[in-house]
Amino acid sequence: MRYIFLFAFILMFAGCSGRFNPSVRTVVYDQGEAYYVPVNSRYSKMNANFINQGLPCRINDTLWIAADKYNENDSISQIMLKMFQGYAGCSSTLTYAQVQQILYYKEVQRIKEQIATQTMLNSISSSLQSTSNNFNQMSQTLSQTTNSLSNYNQMQQLNSTIRDGFNQINQSIINSNGGYFGGGSWFRR
Repeated sequence: MRYIFLFAFILMFAGCSGRFNPSVRTVVYDQGEAYYVPVNSRYSKMNANFINQGLPCRINDTLWIAADKYNENDSISQIMLKMFQGYAGCSSTLTYAQVQQILYYKEVQRIKEQIATQTMLNSISSSLQSTSNNFNQMSQTLSQTTNSLSNYNQMQQLNSTIRDGFNQINQSIINSNGGYFGGGSWFRR
């Protein structure tokens, strides 16, 4: 069960690291053209001026830069450094078939994640149900033990009452006869 909670914890926070990941992409449209760019990036269409200055993109590609690394005053060399570090890159235009394939793949991924999440939730629910059953069994055992202890205490009280009763009977016999079994001493002389 400990592994299920560890898996759930990792799954919950795996996508929440806050770090830019250029492989997590989405389809965007710029001036009627579709591009596949990283999520949380800024992008603009390339022009000949940028390409002539040395950026390794083609005309009509889109240049993307991580949103948290974007600076509109960056020089070409600073953009090249960001490309080298993985914070910038180029994306070519997509065909209609490519866009449909990407959207289909994303839908399949969404369904798989939904199934995985449901499976994990079912597993956690099953574990909680098992824990609940174990708790109920322990509670019943504790209740039975308490009842047994209560019965034991009642038996002790009953034994004490009976013992007190016998002691009172013996004392009254001794007091009324002057001794055990008919007055006098134990021995006859």
